[in-house]
Amino acid sequence: MLTLQGTDSSTVVSVFTCDKSVEELLNKEWLLTNNRGGYSSSTIIGCNTRRYHGLLVGSLHPPVDRIMALSNCLEMVIQNGEVFNLSTFEFPDKFAPKGHGYIKRFRRDTGVHFDYQLNKLEMTKSVYLCRESDTVVLVYDFKQIEEAIEFVLRPFIGLRDFHSLQKSYAHICRAQFEGGLVIRHDTPGSCELSLNCPSMNFEKDKQWWFNFLYRCDQQRGQDFTEDLWAPGFFKRLIEEPCRIVFYANLSSRYNLEQLKKTTLEKVCTNLQKHQESIKRKSANQSGTAKSKKQNSQYGTLCLAADQFITTRQKSQNDRTTILAGFPWFADWGRDAFISLPGLLLGTGRFDEAKSVLTTFAHAADDGLIPNRFDDHSDTAYFNSIDASLWFINAAFQYLNASGDMETFTQQFLPTIRWIVDSYHKGSTYDIRADEDGLIIAGNEETQLTWMDSKYEGHSFTPRYGKAVEVNSLWYNCLCSIAQFYAEQDAEAAKHYKSMADRVKDSFLRLFWNEKYGYLNDCVLP
Repeated sequence: MLTLQGTDSSTVVSVFTCDKSVEELLNKEWLLTNNRGGYSSSTIIGCNTRRYHGLLVGSLHPPVDRIMALSNCLEMVIQNGEVFNLSTFEFPDKFAPKGHGYIKRFRRDTGVHFDYQLNKLEMTKSVYLCRESDTVVLVYDFKQIEEAIEFVLRPFIGLRDFHSLQKSYAHICRAQFEGGLVIRHDTPGSCELSLNCPSMNFEKDKQWWFNFLYRCDQQRGQDFTEDLWAPGFFKRLIEEPCRIVFYANLSSRYNLEQLKKTTLEKVCTNLQKHQESIKRKSANQSGTAKSKKQNSQYGTLCLAADQFITTRQKSQNDRTTILAGFPWFADWGRDAFISLPGLLLGTGRFDEAKSVLTTFAHAADDGLIPNRFDDHSDTAYFNSIDASLWFINAAFQYLNASGDMETFTQQFLPTIRWIVDSYHKGSTYDIRADEDGLIIAGNEETQLTWMDSKYEGHSFTPRYGKAVEVNSLWYNCLCSIAQFYAEQDAEAAKHYKSMADRVKDSFLRLFWNEKYGYLNDCVLP
């Protein structure tokens, strides 16, 4: 667990690493995200332990179709003929090189920072992820140079689906242009990784490095070794303190011109402005009653919440959505609407909350809100009985928090009534209200609740019939609608209250287990 230590106000996390074992350091990870579903992530010593780790994981169709583009970099300092390897990689039988011993401290603010200390040399490596594009910026600040050194930077390329692993039979090629390199697969339609380091010279030296080991994948029982390709290396003689900036961008097509327009100053300014905007909103929400320390902690939570908020790009317009988790989840309906009150309403981000609700409402079908979207397209999947009910709960919470009656009645209420009518009369997956008013659904082959693991047609935890949390949500929805109509439409209010009362009576009779003093989990048909 990362703990706060004495540091400046802009730093979220600071960890001194020199007194800790490599095993302990490998259990601490960092994450930077952009608003496209892309991210940068590794351990606090820069040694990747998952297939999902990488300096640049971009999204070709935000927030999905994610590509692990730039895995890592081998960084070396050569001083008086002696080589100091700053990087750390794990292979099946060893760590090689083992540069983590030179790292004295890890820090996290708008980027992440590694403070290195060598003989007669101090250097800080920083990683920044652009918000609006899949671009990572690596910055090397050489602060103390008592003797001339050579600095060598060798990028390791993945350029593969972030769920998979790469082997050396992959056909990767590079083209060199004025101002940088373009890396792609030697196949039509390949995405492309652009690299640019204006202050260093590039030297061709194509290499495959074999069997990088990812210990977390190994622990999960998955394939856990990967081969990575390097097109060559960047090199520079350094005789005095200086700054070296390395840029990498992933896009569907060659994008060096855009990369050359990206500057470190613009990236840092954009990130700082965004953080300040989040903190201002959090300050407005937290009120004046809290102490300075509480406000600071609340602001930190708001910044953490921001990492899950992203954009789903559509052909006509973009909408806000919520990722269910990092590193491998996309936007899931259930997770989005459980978390929306905390991530967006509690942080004062009402416009984005409205956009999330609208994103899923527009994708509804047969009275069902999508369970999730495909990892490579806009295809929606509807195998969830509770996502629609969580949507209704989140929509009412949006109304209560924002007071936006116009949006609620015009955009959300029709979907809410459609969901309730569909659940009552019958919908996909045999979702329907039984004679007792409770919701019943599915069969032994379906997985519609949060316990949804399934493999080769076999559901590991079948919960078909009447699930306790589903009917709790169903009752909550009916009560919310009845209360909403209480002062607007007496007949509608009476109708939904009657449904709610019937569900309440049936729920208490069917789910309460008097013998054991708890609720039954699921009542089979």
